[in-house]
Amino acid sequence: MKNIDLELVAKAKKGDEGSFSALYEQFAPSLYRTALYTLGNSHDAEDVVSETFLEAFHGIRKLRDNAAFPTWLFKILSVRCKRKIRDYVRGRNELDIDSLL
Repeated sequence: MKNIDLELVAKAKKGDEGSFSALYEQFAPSLYRTALYTLGNSHDAEDVVSETFLEAFHGIRKLRDNAAFPTWLFKILSVRCKRKIRDYVRGRNELDIDSLL
């Protein structure tokens, strides 16, 4: 994983959208690769990465340790991926046999 620019995180925590955008540019490719590997679907991977950054944007002020930003971000992604997998399983269990005939 790339080195984190702690000043970018500090500025993003203060509401600087440009700094958050720079963090997005830095971490989005790694998050996407992880989500794609986990979910096996590019559309769903893009969705969970977008949701991850949206949640991070709204919650970054609560981040206590700026150096923990990458770990925190990947934790959010992990939770989002688990929810998506749970949705896959639920969808499979709700399959209507009659609609296939």
